[in-house]
Amino acid sequence: MRRDIEAAGFTKITEKIFKDPMGTWPADARLRELGRWTLLSFDIGLEGYALAILTRSMGVCHLP
Repeated sequence: MRRDIEAAGFTKITEKIFKDPMGTWPADARLRELGRWTLLSFDIGLEGYALAILTRSMGVCHLP
């Protein structure tokens, strides 16, 4: 993304990298809590993403 921002003409660019684990595997308590929330948001959104992909690629969704 940095390359695209530079191509757009911006010069003072600061890049920050954040850890965002998915699940409760990290040993650090803060990252473990963040992982719980990330997994929850992924789990909630997964159905919508799957339905969008499948109904658009497989044709019209036939619901009763």
